[in-house]
Amino acid sequence: MKRSMIVLFAVVLSFLFANPIDTGPTIYELQIITPNNWFIEINMNNQTLENLDSIFVESSYGKVKAAYFDTTRHEGEFVIVLTQANMSEELLISRDSDFVRLYFNNGYDSDFYKEVCFGQFPGSGLHNITADQSIVYLMYTGQYCKCDSPTIGEWEAGNTNGTIYGHFYDKDGSPIRDRYAFIRGGNLMTLGSDYIDSTGYYTSVLPANHHFYDYLVLWKNTIENGDAWNFEPVSFDMEPGDSLQVDFYASQTSIRPVIRNTIKFNNYPHPASNYTWFVIDNTEIEASAMRVNVYALNGRKVDSFIPSAHQCRYDCSKLAQGSYIMTLQRGREVLATKKLQILK
Repeated sequence: MKRSMIVLFAVVLSFLFANPIDTGPTIYELQIITPNNWFIEINMNNQTLENLDSIFVESSYGKVKAAYFDTTRHEGEFVIVLTQANMSEELLISRDSDFVRLYFNNGYDSDFYKEVCFGQFPGSGLHNITADQSIVYLMYTGQYCKCDSPTIGEWEAGNTNGTIYGHFYDKDGSPIRDRYAFIRGGNLMTLGSDYIDSTGYYTSVLPANHHFYDYLVLWKNTIENGDAWNFEPVSFDMEPGDSLQVDFYASQTSIRPVIRNTIKFNNYPHPASNYTWFVIDNTEIEASAMRVNVYALNGRKVDSFIPSAHQCRYDCSKLAQGSYIMTLQRGREVLATKKLQILK
Protein backbone atom coordinates (compact mmCIF):
# COMPACT_ATOMS: atom_id res chain seq x y z
CA MET A 1 0.00 0.00 0.00
CA LYS A 2 0.98 3.55 -0.46
CA ARG A 3 3.15 4.86 2.36
CA SER A 4 4.22 8.19 0.88
CA MET A 5 4.52 10.86 3.54
CA ILE A 6 3.67 14.51 3.09
CA VAL A 7 5.62 16.67 5.51
CA LEU A 8 3.28 18.56 7.80
CA PHE A 9 3.72 21.46 10.19
CA ALA A 10 3.42 19.43 13.38
CA VAL A 11 2.13 22.21 15.58
CA VAL A 12 -0.61 22.95 13.09
CA LEU A 13 -2.03 19.48 13.58
CA SER A 14 -2.99 20.52 17.10
CA PHE A 15 -6.29 21.67 15.64
CA LEU A 16 -7.39 18.23 14.50
CA PHE A 17 -10.02 16.09 16.13
CA ALA A 18 -8.72 13.42 18.45
CA ASN A 19 -8.44 9.79 17.36
CA PRO A 20 -6.83 7.27 19.74
CA ILE A 21 -3.72 5.46 18.64
CA ASP A 22 -4.69 2.40 16.61
CA THR A 23 -2.51 -0.67 16.27
CA GLY A 24 -5.22 -3.14 15.29
CA PRO A 25 -5.87 -4.68 11.85
CA THR A 26 -6.90 -2.11 9.25
CA ILE A 27 -8.69 -2.15 5.91
CA TYR A 28 -5.87 -0.70 3.82
CA GLU A 29 -7.35 -1.12 0.35
CA LEU A 30 -10.73 -2.12 -1.06
CA GLN A 31 -11.71 -2.63 -4.69
CA ILE A 32 -15.25 -3.47 -5.86
CA ILE A 33 -15.47 -4.51 -9.51
CA THR A 34 -18.97 -6.01 -9.29
CA PRO A 35 -21.11 -6.78 -6.22
CA ASN A 36 -19.72 -10.33 -6.05
CA ASN A 37 -16.21 -9.58 -7.35
CA TRP A 38 -14.30 -7.58 -4.74
CA PHE A 39 -10.91 -7.48 -3.01
CA ILE A 40 -10.12 -6.42 0.56
CA GLU A 41 -6.55 -5.92 1.76
CA ILE A 42 -5.99 -6.04 5.54
CA ASN A 43 -2.73 -5.03 7.21
CA MET A 44 -1.71 -6.00 10.74
CA ASN A 45 1.33 -6.51 12.89
CA ASN A 46 2.80 -9.83 13.98
CA GLN A 47 1.37 -9.75 17.52
CA THR A 48 -2.16 -9.14 16.26
CA LEU A 49 -1.84 -11.90 13.68
CA GLU A 50 -0.74 -14.43 16.29
CA ASN A 51 -3.94 -13.84 18.27
CA LEU A 52 -6.28 -13.72 15.27
CA ASP A 53 -8.58 -16.71 14.92
CA SER A 54 -11.43 -15.44 12.74
CA ILE A 55 -12.46 -12.69 10.35
CA PHE A 56 -16.00 -11.70 9.41
CA VAL A 57 -16.92 -9.33 6.57
CA GLU A 58 -20.16 -7.39 6.78
CA SER A 59 -21.95 -5.22 4.22
CA SER A 60 -25.54 -4.02 3.97
CA TYR A 61 -26.32 -7.45 2.46
CA GLY A 62 -25.23 -9.43 5.51
CA LYS A 63 -22.32 -10.70 7.60
CA VAL A 64 -20.20 -13.66 6.44
CA LYS A 65 -17.23 -15.47 7.99
CA ALA A 66 -14.01 -15.97 6.05
CA ALA A 67 -13.62 -19.71 5.60
CA TYR A 68 -9.84 -19.31 5.31
CA PHE A 69 -7.23 -16.62 4.77
CA ASP A 70 -3.55 -16.50 3.84
CA THR A 71 -0.95 -13.94 4.87
CA THR A 72 1.97 -12.32 3.07
CA ARG A 73 4.72 -10.42 4.88
CA HIS A 74 5.71 -6.93 3.70
CA GLU A 75 8.55 -5.15 5.54
CA GLY A 76 7.53 -6.26 9.01
CA GLU A 77 3.76 -6.12 8.44
CA PHE A 78 1.40 -8.90 7.42
CA VAL A 79 -1.13 -8.56 4.60
CA ILE A 80 -4.31 -10.58 4.22
CA VAL A 81 -6.25 -10.38 0.95
CA LEU A 82 -9.88 -11.49 1.05
CA THR A 83 -12.10 -12.14 -1.97
CA GLN A 84 -15.45 -13.81 -2.43
CA ALA A 85 -13.57 -17.10 -2.85
CA ASN A 86 -12.36 -16.86 0.77
CA MET A 87 -15.84 -16.56 2.22
CA SER A 88 -18.02 -19.33 3.61
CA GLU A 89 -20.98 -18.03 1.58
CA GLU A 90 -21.77 -15.30 -0.93
CA LEU A 91 -21.51 -11.67 0.23
CA LEU A 92 -22.46 -8.80 -2.07
CA ILE A 93 -20.90 -5.32 -1.82
CA SER A 94 -22.26 -2.37 -3.80
CA ARG A 95 -20.08 0.56 -4.92
CA ASP A 96 -23.16 2.76 -5.23
CA SER A 97 -24.13 2.79 -1.55
CA ASP A 98 -22.70 0.43 1.01
CA PHE A 99 -20.22 -0.15 3.82
CA VAL A 100 -17.62 -2.80 4.59
CA ARG A 101 -17.06 -3.75 8.19
CA LEU A 102 -14.48 -6.28 9.33
CA TYR A 103 -14.86 -8.09 12.64
CA PHE A 104 -11.80 -9.66 14.23
CA ASN A 105 -11.67 -12.04 17.16
CA ASN A 106 -8.21 -11.89 18.69
CA GLY A 107 -8.62 -14.99 20.80
CA TYR A 108 -8.47 -13.38 24.25
CA ASP A 109 -10.77 -10.39 24.03
CA SER A 110 -14.16 -9.46 22.63
CA ASP A 111 -14.69 -8.88 18.92
CA PHE A 112 -13.72 -5.49 17.50
CA TYR A 113 -14.30 -4.09 14.05
CA LYS A 114 -13.06 -1.69 11.38
CA GLU A 115 -15.25 -0.16 8.71
CA VAL A 116 -15.44 2.18 5.74
CA CYS A 117 -18.57 3.49 4.00
CA PHE A 118 -18.82 4.76 0.44
CA GLY A 119 -21.15 5.86 -2.33
CA GLN A 120 -24.44 7.33 -1.15
CA PHE A 121 -24.28 5.51 2.19
CA PRO A 122 -24.92 7.93 5.11
CA GLY A 123 -21.70 9.51 6.35
CA SER A 124 -19.70 8.57 3.25
CA GLY A 125 -16.92 10.85 2.03
CA LEU A 126 -16.19 8.61 -0.99
CA HIS A 127 -18.53 9.22 -3.89
CA ASN A 128 -18.84 7.96 -7.49
CA ILE A 129 -16.31 5.13 -7.18
CA THR A 130 -15.60 3.25 -10.43
CA ALA A 131 -14.61 -0.38 -10.97
CA ASP A 132 -11.04 0.59 -11.88
CA GLN A 133 -10.55 2.58 -8.67
CA SER A 134 -9.91 1.40 -5.13
CA ILE A 135 -10.41 2.87 -1.68
CA VAL A 136 -7.12 3.35 0.17
CA TYR A 137 -6.41 4.10 3.84
CA LEU A 138 -3.97 6.98 4.35
CA MET A 139 -1.88 5.96 7.33
CA TYR A 140 -0.59 9.49 8.00
CA THR A 141 -4.04 11.10 8.20
CA GLY A 142 -6.25 8.24 9.36
CA GLN A 143 -8.77 8.71 6.54
CA TYR A 144 -9.82 6.95 3.34
CA CYS A 145 -9.49 8.27 -0.21
CA LYS A 146 -9.81 7.06 -3.79
CA CYS A 147 -6.88 5.57 -5.72
CA ASP A 148 -6.60 5.60 -9.51
CA SER A 149 -4.66 2.32 -9.89
CA PRO A 150 -5.47 -0.47 -7.42
CA THR A 151 -2.62 -2.64 -6.14
CA ILE A 152 -4.33 -5.10 -3.84
CA GLY A 153 -1.79 -7.06 -1.81
CA GLU A 154 1.16 -4.98 -2.99
CA TRP A 155 3.21 -2.46 -1.06
CA GLU A 156 2.61 0.57 -3.28
CA ALA A 157 -0.59 2.12 -4.60
CA GLY A 158 -1.34 4.63 -7.32
CA ASN A 159 -2.20 8.29 -7.06
CA THR A 160 -4.46 9.16 -4.12
CA ASN A 161 -4.24 12.96 -4.25
CA GLY A 162 -5.50 15.95 -6.15
CA THR A 163 -4.71 19.67 -6.05
CA ILE A 164 -6.79 22.74 -5.29
CA TYR A 165 -5.72 26.29 -6.06
CA GLY A 166 -7.26 29.74 -5.96
CA HIS A 167 -7.41 32.88 -3.83
CA PHE A 168 -8.35 33.96 -0.34
CA TYR A 169 -10.60 37.03 -0.05
CA ASP A 170 -11.72 39.08 2.92
CA LYS A 171 -15.41 39.94 3.31
CA ASP A 172 -14.88 43.25 1.48
CA GLY A 173 -13.34 41.48 -1.53
CA SER A 174 -9.73 42.42 -0.83
CA PRO A 175 -7.09 39.64 -0.96
CA ILE A 176 -5.98 37.95 2.24
CA ARG A 177 -2.24 37.88 1.65
CA ASP A 178 1.16 36.84 3.00
CA ARG A 179 -0.06 34.12 5.34
CA TYR A 180 -0.04 30.37 5.73
CA ALA A 181 -3.32 28.49 5.52
CA PHE A 182 -4.19 25.50 7.66
CA ILE A 183 -6.74 23.91 5.33
CA ARG A 184 -9.25 21.65 7.06
CA GLY A 185 -12.99 21.31 7.33
CA GLY A 186 -15.67 19.37 9.14
CA ASN A 187 -13.90 16.38 10.67
CA LEU A 188 -11.45 15.90 7.80
CA MET A 189 -7.74 16.12 8.40
CA THR A 190 -5.39 18.40 6.51
CA LEU A 191 -2.46 17.22 4.41
CA GLY A 192 -0.39 20.32 4.82
CA SER A 193 0.03 24.02 5.35
CA ASP A 194 0.00 26.17 2.26
CA TYR A 195 1.36 29.64 1.66
CA ILE A 196 -0.91 32.47 0.53
CA ASP A 197 1.22 34.89 -1.52
CA SER A 198 1.07 38.66 -1.89
CA THR A 199 -1.88 38.40 -4.32
CA GLY A 200 -3.89 36.03 -2.10
CA TYR A 201 -3.06 33.01 -4.28
CA TYR A 202 -2.47 29.53 -2.80
CA THR A 203 -2.20 25.89 -3.88
CA SER A 204 -2.75 22.77 -1.77
CA VAL A 205 -2.50 18.98 -2.17
CA LEU A 206 -5.49 17.10 -0.74
CA PRO A 207 -6.66 13.46 -0.63
CA ALA A 208 -9.11 12.25 -3.25
CA ASN A 209 -12.36 12.26 -1.30
CA HIS A 210 -15.14 14.66 -0.30
CA HIS A 211 -14.11 17.98 1.27
CA PHE A 212 -16.04 20.61 3.16
CA TYR A 213 -14.54 23.90 4.40
CA ASP A 214 -16.06 26.73 6.40
CA TYR A 215 -13.40 27.35 9.04
CA LEU A 216 -9.68 27.81 8.40
CA VAL A 217 -6.65 28.83 10.41
CA LEU A 218 -4.33 31.47 8.94
CA TRP A 219 -1.12 32.79 10.43
CA LYS A 220 1.80 35.04 9.54
CA ASN A 221 4.99 33.19 10.46
CA THR A 222 4.46 31.26 13.69
CA ILE A 223 1.48 29.47 15.14
CA GLU A 224 1.43 31.92 18.05
CA ASN A 225 0.00 34.64 15.81
CA GLY A 226 -2.50 32.37 14.08
CA ASP A 227 -6.13 33.41 13.73
CA ALA A 228 -9.31 31.45 13.08
CA TRP A 229 -11.41 32.68 10.17
CA ASN A 230 -14.93 31.75 9.15
CA PHE A 231 -15.46 31.40 5.39
CA GLU A 232 -18.43 30.92 3.13
CA PRO A 233 -18.96 27.13 2.98
CA VAL A 234 -17.16 25.32 0.15
CA SER A 235 -17.59 21.63 -0.71
CA PHE A 236 -16.34 19.46 -3.56
CA ASP A 237 -15.42 15.88 -4.50
CA MET A 238 -11.76 15.36 -5.33
CA GLU A 239 -10.67 12.71 -7.83
CA PRO A 240 -7.08 11.39 -8.05
CA GLY A 241 -5.10 13.75 -10.25
CA ASP A 242 -7.73 16.51 -10.16
CA SER A 243 -6.74 20.17 -10.31
CA LEU A 244 -9.65 22.30 -9.06
CA GLN A 245 -10.03 26.03 -8.51
CA VAL A 246 -11.43 26.75 -5.07
CA ASP A 247 -11.68 30.35 -3.83
CA PHE A 248 -12.30 31.17 -0.18
CA TYR A 249 -14.41 34.18 0.84
CA ALA A 250 -14.37 35.28 4.47
CA SER A 251 -17.84 35.54 6.01
CA GLN A 252 -16.63 38.09 8.58
CA THR A 253 -13.70 40.47 8.75
CA SER A 254 -13.11 39.98 12.45
CA ILE A 255 -10.73 37.23 13.48
CA ARG A 256 -10.08 35.57 16.80
CA PRO A 257 -6.85 34.21 18.28
CA VAL A 258 -6.44 30.46 18.19
CA ILE A 259 -3.81 30.00 20.87
CA ARG A 260 -4.69 30.82 24.47
CA ASN A 261 -1.49 31.34 26.46
CA THR A 262 -3.11 31.62 29.90
CA ILE A 263 -3.27 27.87 30.55
CA LYS A 264 0.00 26.25 31.65
CA PHE A 265 0.71 22.79 30.28
CA ASN A 266 3.89 21.10 31.48
CA ASN A 267 5.32 17.66 32.06
CA TYR A 268 8.04 16.11 34.21
CA PRO A 269 10.44 14.43 34.05
CA HIS A 270 11.53 16.06 30.83
CA PRO A 271 13.08 14.49 28.83
CA ALA A 272 10.99 11.42 29.65
CA SER A 273 11.71 7.74 29.19
CA ASN A 274 8.94 5.33 30.15
CA TYR A 275 6.52 7.73 31.83
CA THR A 276 5.94 11.40 32.49
CA TRP A 277 3.51 13.46 34.57
CA PHE A 278 1.29 16.02 32.86
CA VAL A 279 0.43 19.11 34.89
CA ILE A 280 -2.34 21.47 33.77
CA ASP A 281 -2.47 24.75 35.70
CA ASN A 282 -4.28 28.06 35.63
CA THR A 283 -7.63 26.75 34.43
CA GLU A 284 -11.00 25.82 35.91
CA ILE A 285 -11.86 23.58 32.98
CA GLU A 286 -12.64 20.04 34.10
CA ALA A 287 -9.94 17.55 33.09
CA SER A 288 -12.59 15.29 31.53
CA ALA A 289 -13.53 18.12 29.13
CA MET A 290 -10.01 18.29 27.68
CA ARG A 291 -7.90 15.97 25.53
CA VAL A 292 -4.16 15.56 25.04
CA ASN A 293 -2.93 14.72 21.53
CA VAL A 294 0.62 13.58 20.80
CA TYR A 295 2.14 14.04 17.31
CA ALA A 296 5.40 12.93 15.75
CA LEU A 297 7.32 15.68 13.98
CA ASN A 298 6.23 14.29 10.59
CA GLY A 299 2.66 15.15 11.57
CA ARG A 300 1.39 11.63 12.38
CA LYS A 301 -0.79 11.40 15.45
CA VAL A 302 0.69 8.72 17.73
CA ASP A 303 -1.54 8.98 20.79
CA SER A 304 -4.58 10.75 22.18
CA PHE A 305 -6.26 10.55 25.59
CA ILE A 306 -8.49 12.37 28.07
CA PRO A 307 -6.54 13.32 31.22
CA SER A 308 -7.91 11.74 34.38
CA ALA A 309 -7.05 14.84 36.43
CA HIS A 310 -5.13 18.10 36.17
CA GLN A 311 -2.09 16.07 37.23
CA CYS A 312 -1.90 12.63 35.63
CA ARG A 313 0.72 10.01 34.84
CA TYR A 314 1.27 9.22 31.15
CA ASP A 315 2.81 5.95 29.96
CA CYS A 316 5.11 6.92 27.08
CA SER A 317 7.06 3.63 26.95
CA LYS A 318 5.49 2.82 23.56
CA LEU A 319 6.93 5.99 22.00
CA ALA A 320 10.26 5.75 20.19
CA GLN A 321 13.14 8.02 21.16
CA GLY A 322 12.79 11.47 19.65
CA SER A 323 10.79 14.70 19.77
CA TYR A 324 7.01 15.01 19.77
CA ILE A 325 4.42 17.77 19.92
CA MET A 326 1.71 17.59 22.59
CA THR A 327 -1.46 19.65 22.37
CA LEU A 328 -4.13 20.29 24.97
CA GLN A 329 -7.59 20.79 23.46
CA ARG A 330 -11.19 21.39 24.42
CA GLY A 331 -13.20 20.40 21.36
CA ARG A 332 -11.71 22.32 18.43
CA GLU A 333 -10.14 24.93 20.71
CA VAL A 334 -6.41 24.56 21.30
CA LEU A 335 -5.60 25.53 24.86
CA ALA A 336 -1.85 24.93 24.92
CA THR A 337 1.02 23.18 23.12
CA LYS A 338 4.16 21.58 24.51
CA LYS A 339 7.21 19.81 23.10
CA LEU A 340 7.83 16.30 24.48
CA GLN A 341 11.30 14.78 24.36
CA ILE A 342 11.73 11.00 24.74
CA LEU A 343 15.10 9.47 25.63
CA LYS A 344 15.53 5.70 25.89
